[in-house]
Amino acid sequence: MSDQKNLTIAGAGKALTKDTGPAVHPADRQFEAVLKGKAARARRPDGPPRVVIALDATTSMGEYLPERKLTIKAARAIAYPIFEKAGSAPPLVQVVFFRGADEMQATQWLPNAESVARAIAKVEHKGGWTQHNRVLKHVIREAEKHPIDEVVVISDAFEQRCEHRPDGDVLDRAIDQAGQLRALGVNISIGYKGTVPGGCPLDRAGPDAEEAFYQIAKANGGRCFVLNPKKAGAAAKRFREIAAHAALKVKGDTTGAQAMLEHLHSVPFDMGAVEVDDVVPLRKCGE
Repeated sequence: MSDQKNLTIAGAGKALTKDTGPAVHPADRQFEAVLKGKAARARRPDGPPRVVIALDATTSMGEYLPERKLTIKAARAIAYPIFEKAGSAPPLVQVVFFRGADEMQATQWLPNAESVARAIAKVEHKGGWTQHNRVLKHVIREAEKHPIDEVVVISDAFEQRCEHRPDGDVLDRAIDQAGQLRALGVNISIGYKGTVPGGCPLDRAGPDAEEAFYQIAKANGGRCFVLNPKKAGAAAKRFREIAAHAALKVKGDTTGAQAMLEHLHSVPFDMGAVEVDDVVPLRKCGE
């Protein structure tokens, strides 16, 4: 009996469903609808502000450059400003990090600043390529379960996939994911930790990372900012602003949220001035 007859008998009395290709993810449909002007963003459901802090925990962010590691002091400069003016509606924060060959972990939604700071500071670093695509995919899935207002990515590189980097990131995919998050009401901020003269590998940061992060932020309507863990005051100010933007979105103050977003965009981001000249790498390339 032919395969076609088998199909007919198995489906007797029922109309065969035409194969339309792989299923389209709901976030993709919403993203396309928003882009085409066929749908407005839905009103944010009730609930506390939610912020995701996504950490690049590859080697160059940690043991390789210990002076730039996110110590408990630096972590508190990130965590405490998020909760500083929460009032009766404190936010929930999830810490996500990637490291090694194929590892990404996420905490539960944490309800206070100290638990967030300790979750950040205890992350150990391992060698491996960046996994920004995987992080953005995770945030999309989380945003479909409950509203997420902000995701802050802290990194020093966007290592694009190539022949010698088969497990690297795909920039076009990250740009699409950033657009999906925009459709889901999630604002992206990227805290770039700067380049280190003489650091190794040399292609981890610099102009390639700058361009990649800029394109991702642009697709989302988000922004990039410089994050130097040794300058706690500047870091605190940035995270205080991000928390304020999330709080305005939760209150339904679209005018205030837009004004705050425009302020965030106005913060200068000059990658040429990001070089960290007060940090000496532990080793040179080839050593």
